[in-house]
Amino acid sequence: MEPDPSIWELLVAFLFAGTIAMVTMSLIVFPVIGVGIWIVSRVRRRRGGSG
Repeated sequence: MEPDPSIWELLVAFLFAGTIAMVTMSLIVFPVIGVGIWIVSRVRRRRGGSG
């Protein structure tokens, strides 16, 4: 049987998981939100100019 992980091993694991989550958010989710905002502003601008 292996010994229980130390507190430092747990902290490093949580830090690594948090880093992966932040990188995922910054590379995938934020650009999708930005493109959505950009598309909505383009549609609104187009509707406002034609009416």
